Amino acid sequence: MSTIRNIIKTILPLELKELYILKRKKSNFKKKTVKETFDLIAKDNFWSSEESVSGPGSELQHTKVLITELEKLFETHKVSSLLDLPCGDFNWMQNVDLSKLNYLGGDIVQDIIDKNKSQFEVENIKFDVMDIITSDLGRQDVVLSRDCLVHFSYSNIVKTIKNLKRSKSTYVLMTTFPGITKNKDIVSGEWRPLNFDIYPFYFPQPEVLINENYQGKEKYKSKSMALWKIRDLKIPFRLRVYCMLYKMFN
Repeated sequence: MSTIRNIIKTILPLELKELYILKRKKSNFKKKTVKETFDLIAKDNFWSSEESVSGPGSELQHTKVLITELEKLFETHKVSSLLDLPCGDFNWMQNVDLSKLNYLGGDIVQDIIDKNKSQFEVENIKFDVMDIITSDLGRQDVVLSRDCLVHFSYSNIVKTIKNLKRSKSTYVLMTTFPGITKNKDIVSGEWRPLNFDIYPFYFPQPEVLINENYQGKEKYKSKSMALWKIRDLKIPFRLRVYCMLYKMFN
């Protein structure tokens, strides 16, 4: 049986290999909707952070640089409206100066939004239950989506990009790992680093790249937030075909 698997991996195109691996993969999140998946993650503190239910990446030790650099970016790009999706538990973002803009924090988990509303909501800082794949995002100066698409399958990433385009918002600020040399598909809810410069995305060079000075494993040191104009983001034909095959196989 192992010999047959090796033959299949050798002769099949890259996309079919990915689908073959995903089909056989065991995951806690298979057959769950995106909402069911992230409700479960929040309920079980799946990422085991003592500081933030959003996981270690939302701890202050990993966001010190970002807190400072975001304030500079908002100033230089004259940002007046910001959608932070997913906002998580607002653990680190509450330390960013948001006084000069209208901030909307969105998250798919109702309990997280309810807590944020009770603790942090003021005149210019609001929270709402939102799904980055399907919700009406409104027209924003910037959609900030940190540590989100790294948890999504390629299929859900494509759906997210399409929804961003529908919003007619100007910029998206997203997590990318420029030092990673190979991307892979996953079951939504899992995690892996993504480099949007390379296959299968081939995004253009971002207008701004903020290295977060990540304090964890060396291989993830390139973790950054990249700013792109949403209108410049394209979905390569090969990725579109892969998503069609994904839908057929799943």
